[in-house]
Amino acid sequence: TKKYAIDAFKLARELFTQYVVFGVPPSELEAAKKALINQAPFLVETSDDQMTHILDEEIRGAPKGYFSDFVGRVYKVHTENSLEARKKIHDQTWLAAVFMGDAKELTPEIKKLGDIESIKVIPVNDFLK
Repeated sequence: TKKYAIDAFKLARELFTQYVVFGVPPSELEAAKKALINQAPFLVETSDDQMTHILDEEIRGAPKGYFSDFVGRVYKVHTENSLEARKKIHDQTWLAAVFMGDAKELTPEIKKLGDIESIKVIPVNDFLK
C-alpha cells in the first residue's frame, strides 16, 4: 500500500542521512571488510575474471594492479578514512528513490514529504515494450 511505500522511503532517507553524517559503526565496517576479504579469491578465479579486471583498470583509469591489491586496500580502510571517502562521494541532501504503485495515489503523498526536488512517473506499460 502507499502507506508502506512512504514509510519505507522515510526510513531509507533517515538511514542514508545517518550513514552520511555518522558513518558505519565499527563492528559493521569490520564485518564488511571480512566479507570482502573472504570473497577476494573468487574475484580472480578464472582468466575471464582476470581479463575483466584488466579492462576495468584501463576503462576506469585505475592504477595498474588496482584489483590485485584489493585485499591490501580493504585492510587499510578504517572508520576515519571511510568517513573522508564517504563525504567526498555522498551528500545527505541527495537521494533517489523508486516507488511502484498507482501514481495518482503516491504522487500527492510523496509531495507531502516536502523536500522532494522532482517526481517522474513512468507508466508500467513502458517497461513491458
